[in-house]
This record gives sequence, C-alpha cells and structure tokens, in this order.
Amino acid sequence: MTLTELRYIVAVARERHFGHAAEACFVSQPTLSVAVKKLEEELGVALFERGRGEVTMTPSGQKIVEQAQHVLEEASRIKEIAASGRDPLAGPLRLGAIYTIGPYLLPKLIPILRKNAPSMQLLIQENFTHRLGEGLKNGEVDAILIALPFEEPGVATRALYDEPFLVAVPKGHPWEGRKRITSEELMSESLLLLGEGHCFRDQVLEICHSVRAKERSSVSRTMEGGSLETIRQMVAGGVGVTVLPATSIGAGGVDSGLIRILPFARPVPERRVGLAWRRSFPRPVLRIHTAGPNDTNVDNTKLAVEFADRANAASPTVDVKVFPASQLGQTREVIEAMRLGSGAAGTTGGPAEYASFVKRLGVLGLPFEWKSYDHALRVLDGPVGKELDQDMEKAGFKVLSWAVSWGFRNVITAKKEVKSAADLKGLKIRTIPTKVFVAAINSMGANATPMNFGEIYTSLQSGVLDGFEHTAATVISFKMNEVACCIALTKHLMDPTFLVFSLPEWKKLSPAEQTALQKAANEAASVVRQMAPQREGEALAQVKKLGMKVNEIDTAPLVKAALQAQDELAKEFGAEKLLDQIRKTPG
Repeated sequence: MTLTELRYIVAVARERHFGHAAEACFVSQPTLSVAVKKLEEELGVALFERGRGEVTMTPSGQKIVEQAQHVLEEASRIKEIAASGRDPLAGPLRLGAIYTIGPYLLPKLIPILRKNAPSMQLLIQENFTHRLGEGLKNGEVDAILIALPFEEPGVATRALYDEPFLVAVPKGHPWEGRKRITSEELMSESLLLLGEGHCFRDQVLEICHSVRAKERSSVSRTMEGGSLETIRQMVAGGVGVTVLPATSIGAGGVDSGLIRILPFARPVPERRVGLAWRRSFPRPVLRIHTAGPNDTNVDNTKLAVEFADRANAASPTVDVKVFPASQLGQTREVIEAMRLGSGAAGTTGGPAEYASFVKRLGVLGLPFEWKSYDHALRVLDGPVGKELDQDMEKAGFKVLSWAVSWGFRNVITAKKEVKSAADLKGLKIRTIPTKVFVAAINSMGANATPMNFGEIYTSLQSGVLDGFEHTAATVISFKMNEVACCIALTKHLMDPTFLVFSLPEWKKLSPAEQTALQKAANEAASVVRQMAPQREGEALAQVKKLGMKVNEIDTAPLVKAALQAQDELAKEFGAEKLLDQIRKTPG
C-alpha cells in the first residue's frame, strides 16, 4: 500500500469516474485502474462498484476512502510542519472563498498578504459553500472564507466581520428617492436572486420568509442569475430589484448612474463573514514557560494563561500554549535556549532570572526598594522600564509587558517563629540564585542559600533549610504550609513580573501577529496588576486559616541597612542612575 494508491482511490471517490480521476492525478487511466485493482487485491475487499455511467463506493470502500483522506492529510503535514519550522509564512496557502465574498474581499486582502508574507504562495479557489467544505475536509484547501454559521466536525471558525445588506433598484424606479426600504416591501417587486447552491440566495430568502413561501407558486415574481454581477446588470436593465452585500457595492462594471443603492430599514439584515480551517492545519506553536504551578491563583501563571487565551482569540495563525511547573526545564536553561531561538517562545516570571543576561535588571530586585504597588508600576511604565526594555532587546529578548507580583516577599520558616529582625540572624534561607536576592537575605542577617525552587519542600522537611522567602500565595499553591509554620512580614522584596519573548521567535511573526500578541500581553498584564492588592490580602488570610502564624515585625533596622546594600549593588550593576530615578519616583 502506498500514498500514491491512496491518492488514486480518493480521486476516484471524488470524481465518480476512473477517467476523470486519472486526469486529476495526471496519469493514464490504465495506470490508475491497475493501481486501484492492486490495492483492492491487497486489502481483500472491493472498494468500488463499476457501472457504465458512474462509479460508486461499496460500504467498505467508503470507510477506507475516508481513512485514506485522513492519512493523506497527515502525510502532507510533514512538509508543511517542516516549512513552518523554517518560516511559518513561507509555505503555500490554499484559500477558498464563496462566490459572493471572493471577488470583493480578495483584491483588498491579497496586497496585505503580499506585504506581510512575501514568500507565501497564495492559491485561490472559488466555489459554493458545501463544495468548499468538502475541499477543506479532504485537504484540498487550507482555509475558506464563508458566511457563518458553518459547523463541521474537526473544523474551527472565526468571525471576521459583519456585512449589512443593501437594496439595488434601477434608475427611475419608484423607490429611487426613498431613504429606507423594509424587507416586506420586496414582496411587491420582481426579486432577482442567485441560483440554487449559493448561500447568499438562502440568506436573502431568510429576509423575506413570505417570498420563500411564494417561490413555488409565484415563480414569476423571482428571477435567477448566475452571479452578483449578472444580477447587477439585470437590475440596471430594469428587470427587477435585488439585495446585495455591502462589499459588492461599487465593485461592478455597471454605470452607477443606472442603479440606485438603498439601505434597509432597521433591523438591517446582515451576514457574518468568517474564516474556517481544519483544526489539524499546522500553526506555529508558541510555548510559554513559567515556573509557577498549573494554578491561575499564582501571578506568573495567571499572566501566562491570560496572555495565551487572548492571543489565541486575537490571532488565528498562532497557537500559544502554556507549560507551567517548569515542564520545559529549569528557568535558566529555558532562557539560554530562548536567546538562540529554540525551545520556549517566551516566559513569565520575575526579572531576577534574566539578571544574569542583562545586569541592570538587578536594580529591580533591591531590598526594601518599593514603596507600594503604584510606585513599582510608575517605575516600570516610565523611563526606567523603557531603558530596561532596550537592554533586554540587545540581549536577544523582547519584553511584551510588565506587571507586579501578588504580594511582597516575606520570610517563611519551617520551625522557628520570627518575631523581630534579630530573630533572622543565622537562619539558612533559600532564595533565587542571583546576586540581588542573595544580598537581600544576607543584609537581613540571615544566610542566603541559593537553590532551585523544586527542591525547597524536601529541604524544609529534612532540615537542610530553616526557611525560604516568597509570597503568601506561593506558600498556598505549593502547599508549603505542610512543612512551614510561620511567616515574618519582612516585605523585603516585591519582585515585578514580566512577559518576555525570544527576540528571534518574535521576529518570525508577521506584523499582524505581533500586533495581536502585543495587545494580548498588555491586556493580560492589566488583569494581573489589578488583582495584586486583593490577592495579597486574600493569601495572607488563607495561610492564617491553614494554621500558620503571620507576624508583623519592625523592619526599620532592615530598611536602614538596605540603603547601603542598594547603593553597592546598583553600582555593581551599572544602574546608579536607574536607582536614583526609582528613588525619585513618587510612591
């Protein structure tokens, strides 16, 4: 059994004729007939009943041909996937459109496609809705422009725009001076319709239920044309009136002085134009890494999920998927791969992990730096954030949006209850393995212990750690309350969170995709920002309910000690001017 033989039987099933199938496959009829016969012998079952006028499928043949279509579609995806891996917009796109959409939308669409995807070969096919649907199912076209609703198994759709209908009447018609026409008034006129098979015909008849009822008994009141342009010519000749979609107005060759276009009275009838494609049609998958759990009660996960949902809704040409709980690897490894344009397309998380690649980012993690959430957002949305965005781009990353963590970071201990700053002295506290976080913990008199996040639980359990520093929400999500007793509200850090893309991956996207994803990122960040104060309060209340002790402590000694640490670290990062701007930004 070969793919060629499968193509032959699919062609025979479609054409219902061996000769026509051979022509469609560009082979001689004997070649095709022998191949089909050979396959039937191999399978031990007849696929077709040969008659003089037409070939029909046997019950077994129908099932086998259907499966063959799936096999051929999946086989064709190998080359498509390979091509999309090199450049998702470099392969051919086989686009179908119904007759009442194609001539009016495609002339506007094609120049845009050529500009945004110059390497894409566009293959256009016009047909009736049902035939385009069959072609979509059989893999003959990749996507189709049709009027919605359009429901088929395995097919996804997306609405593009709503298009109002208008009435066209000949010059000199009694309605010529009217401002509005009701659908009921069409009953009194000779109505020109498209022929059977055109969905636009059905849509017009839906407007005039009474016309549908009279169509059989009063055929003289309705006349048919093969295309909208033919009907437009008939209207210009005074044969009757018709209904036209708005995009077709002004597109025909008829002298505009021969016809008059009138709007409908409210409610204005309209159709919804949409795009349909096979769910299996390859789209570039943009994988978003986050170390956060599969729980949208965590800020980084919420940012990733909100972005993915909004991006997928806004752009039908990309498929954004979130991989939580470090499924793609440890964050540093993921970031290193992103610089090379491999692995994940983006990450959500704190800038601390990127400080190894962009030194000045470390200024955002200085201890006791942030006065409030509003202070942090003013800084991130202002000149400081813009400068850091530029630093990231030079390092091979694209910052799409900034947000804030849901809660200031505090010290969480396994056994010892911390009631004052002095109680922190000598405790082994896990932190992110970066200079800023290590310095933050050490400045409080504790011993910073860098460690991967996934090792915290067992290290607290075994006594390797005395505690760790993080937000209350993280304690809940990772069930750290099972191995920790207490939280000291040091509020030493409030690590901003951001959505970052690999710059090589970002540049692969079309301008339209970049616009859609940027908008999605901004909206996702806005959601996370608004939830921060509320979620912090809820998380602290929840850990108390779980039996943990939450202690307010006097942080004045820690804040004073942190000023020197801030200056020293900012100088090391080459970020003294940025720190000065942060301090001057109102809180």
